[in-house]
Amino acid sequence: MTDYLLASLNDGQWDDLIHDAIKRWHRPTHLADSPLLALQIVAARAEKEKTTPTTALKAVIDEAILNLAPNEETPPSLDNPNDQRWFEPNWRSFCILRGLTIRNQRFGADKMQLLVGVSESHYFREYGKARMMLAEELRRMEGIPTGSDETGRDRAPWRLEFPSGGMRVDDAFYIERAADQELTQALRYEGQTITIRGSRQVGKTSLLARGIQAAQERLGAQLVYLDFQGLGDVARESLREMLRALSFRIFRTLELDLAIWEQGWAYDFLPQENMQELMEHVLRHTRQPILLAMDEVDVLQLTSFSKDFFSLLRSWHNLRAGIPLWRKLTLMMAISTEPYLLIDRVGESPFNTGHVLYLNDFTQHQVADLNRRYGTPLAGTELDALYRLLGGHPYLTRVALYTLVAGKVSWPILEAQAASDDGPFHQHLRWQLQRIEDDQRLLAAVVAVLGNQSLTDRQVGYHLLKAGLVTKAGDNYVCRCELYRRYFADRLNVRAI
Repeated sequence: MTDYLLASLNDGQWDDLIHDAIKRWHRPTHLADSPLLALQIVAARAEKEKTTPTTALKAVIDEAILNLAPNEETPPSLDNPNDQRWFEPNWRSFCILRGLTIRNQRFGADKMQLLVGVSESHYFREYGKARMMLAEELRRMEGIPTGSDETGRDRAPWRLEFPSGGMRVDDAFYIERAADQELTQALRYEGQTITIRGSRQVGKTSLLARGIQAAQERLGAQLVYLDFQGLGDVARESLREMLRALSFRIFRTLELDLAIWEQGWAYDFLPQENMQELMEHVLRHTRQPILLAMDEVDVLQLTSFSKDFFSLLRSWHNLRAGIPLWRKLTLMMAISTEPYLLIDRVGESPFNTGHVLYLNDFTQHQVADLNRRYGTPLAGTELDALYRLLGGHPYLTRVALYTLVAGKVSWPILEAQAASDDGPFHQHLRWQLQRIEDDQRLLAAVVAVLGNQSLTDRQVGYHLLKAGLVTKAGDNYVCRCELYRRYFADRLNVRAI
C-alpha cells in the first residue's frame, strides 16, 4: 500500500491497521507485512537511523504513543504498577498502548484490565478509543488531514476528555448556572467575601477557577491560591503551623521579602497576631488588589483549630469597614459542608456574610444544552430518561454523555449497565459506597433514607448532603438520583421504597 492510498483510508480502516500492528508487535516477521511501512515518516526514520523498516515503524509508533501522554512529565513505568496514573482516565489511552507495545514483555487484555483498573467491557471501549487516537496522531505526523472542522476544532469523539476534576475556563462543555451570574456581579468591585457552596462534584472548583479569571481580568488582582487538600500533615497540626504555611504561600507567590516573613514568626506571640501583622505588610507593599482563593476548605473541619482559623477570616472581612487598606483583599472560598459544622459561632463565621453562592444540580434544560454540545447523542424520551436516572448530577451527566459519544454506546446499553460493576459509573459508585460502609452512622442513615424513614440526627443528614448522596424533599431526605437509589439499595440489601 502506498502513502497515497493510506491518505484515502477512513477512520475505520485506520483503526484496523493500528489494531493489526499492535497484534503483530512482538512478531517482527508478521509486522514486516504491515501497510504502515508505507508511511514516509517510517522511511525517513529507517534512513536516518540506518535500521530496518520494521524497527523504524516501531520507533515511529513509540513516538506517537508518547505524544498521547496528557502532559510532559515522565510517564508511568511498568516497573511501578502502583503509580496512580495507571488508573487515571486522562492517562488511560497512553497507558494501554504503552503496556501493549512495551519491549520484551507481553500483556494480554486480562493483565491490562488489572493494570489500568477497568472492567472487561470498559477496557475494550478504552482500547478502541486509544487505537483511534494513535491513528490520528500517526496521520498528523505524516501530514495526512484528519477530522477537524473548518474552524480547526477537533470533532473526533475519541479526543473528548474524560470528565475529571475541575474544568478549564475555556471548556466548551461548561454549563453556566445562576451562580455564575451571581459571581460576575460579586466581582464588580475589589474587597469582597465570596463563598461557593455545593455538594461534592457539583462544579465548585470549576466555578472558583472562573472567579479567579474574572478577578484577574476585571480587577487586575494578584492571585494567591491554596487547595487545602494539598496541605501536608505538619500544616494541620496547629493554628500556628497552618498560618505559617498560608503566610509563606502568600509571600512567595507575591514575591515579597521572605526575611520579613521569617521575622514575623520569630516571636512566640499569638499566631493570629503574627498573621495579621504579616497580612498588613502584604497589603501595604502590593499595588494591585489581592485575591486569596481557597478550595476544599472543609478539610480543616477535623482539626482542633478550625474555628479560630475561620474566625480570623471573618475578622479580615470586618476590617474592610473601617480600614481602607483591607479593601484590597478579596476572599473566595469553596465548601461542601454546612457552615455551622465548620464554625458554630455564627457571628464569627466567614461563610454567612458577603456573597454566598449555591451550586445546584443541572436543570432539565441545562442537561439538554449539554447534550447538544456533545453532538446530540440523545433525543426525546431517551434524554428524559437520562434526566430521570441521574437527576441532573453534573459529573455523572457528563460521564454519561462522554460514554455515549466517545465509547459509541447506545442509551439502552448504558441504562442497563448503569448500576453494574461493568458500567461507566462503577468507580464513582464504588467510592461512594466505600465512604458509607466506613461510617456506621452514615450507613444507618442511608438505609433509613432508602426505607423512606425520617432522619432524627440533623448532623448526619448534613453530612449526607455534603457528600452529595441525598437531597432534601420538604422535611425529608431522599437519594440524590435514581441511580444512587438503585445502586445503594442493591449493594446494601435494602428494599427501597
